[in-house]
Amino acid sequence: MKAYVYVLKLIPRLLDDNNWTDEDNLIIDKHYNRIKTDYFNNKIIHVGRTVDPTNEGFGLVIYYAENDQEAEEYMLQDPAVEAKIMTATRYEYKVIFK
Repeated sequence: MKAYVYVLKLIPRLLDDNNWTDEDNLIIDKHYNRIKTDYFNNKIIHVGRTVDPTNEGFGLVIYYAENDQEAEEYMLQDPAVEAKIMTATRYEYKVIFK
């Protein structure tokens, strides 16, 4: 298994808390539940985000995958990415301490 990270950014509309819809919140619930399940199943190593998601803020998911294709598919299947309320960029990652 190799480690990867994907960096998530909210779409500009969601940088203002007043613009969030019920649908957006449902998508985030799915996003969160998937991450939580995969963390407890040891697929995900670490998840976090900057405190202020506006402007240069971001979240990240560090996870395991067999290869680049599986890593890309995993990232693209994130509910927030699929729904296009977050953009994501994937990188191979080297874990130093765990």
